[in-house]
Amino acid sequence: MTAILTIVNLSAIDLNLLLVLDAVLAERSVARAAQRLHVTPPAISNALARLRDALGDPIVTRSGRGIVPTPRALELGPAIARALGEIKRALHGEVFEPSTAQVVLTLAQADAGQLARLPRLAAAVASRLPLARLRVVNVDTMLALGGLGGTEVDVAIGVSHAAPGIHRQPLYTEHYVVIARRNHPRLGARAGRRALTSERHAEVHVAFGKPSPVVDRAIPESVVNALSPALKLRIVATPLRIPPSPMYLSWHQRTHTDPALKLFRQLIVEAEAVS
Repeated sequence: MTAILTIVNLSAIDLNLLLVLDAVLAERSVARAAQRLHVTPPAISNALARLRDALGDPIVTRSGRGIVPTPRALELGPAIARALGEIKRALHGEVFEPSTAQVVLTLAQADAGQLARLPRLAAAVASRLPLARLRVVNVDTMLALGGLGGTEVDVAIGVSHAAPGIHRQPLYTEHYVVIARRNHPRLGARAGRRALTSERHAEVHVAFGKPSPVVDRAIPESVVNALSPALKLRIVATPLRIPPSPMYLSWHQRTHTDPALKLFRQLIVEAEAVS
């Protein structure tokens, strides 16, 4: 027995020809297949002729007023239907369901923001996206991973500047304060410059090894609010005028329309609104 193997050059196959074959096999009629695809019957016949040439098989033969698929066409039919279904699902995307979405949501945020604000956001994500995994990195890690323009980080919270492809919206304003331990023997509720300069200070390193020239003797107020009950800290009113820092929620255009990330950004805004 002699086996005949036909090798088909896949790059020579027009995807539209497979759509035609799928419709013809489903309808068993050139006219009905044409109606289904919103083309003319001659266009269907022309596509079938091209398929015959490409596959080396008649594909369909006429029988009375209808058509009959060849064994080769019947063999291809289920595989083509599955492939076209997969392509449609890939192009249109699956329906997003928050309660069952198993996604990884990556947020870049400075350590201070993580300490003061992350617990509330984590609770919101766990409630609305119970099967999602929240991944948090610091800003230095985000930059090492290629920033928001890369593929590792979805959103960032912090100081932001306008840049091509970056969306951003104001989220909150970070204020800086001077603190002391509650039972400090010399500093009261208020302290003047002379009292401050006579005391020892802890240097705040905003970036590793680099004390900030502006807030090297102050700390974000949100961090104080988070830590003061456990560490017995209090805010000291001073004549120092430290400019507040506006913080933004930022994301790249590549994630702008993703339904899971749209919900994630919404949860970030909502969590901040109740802070």
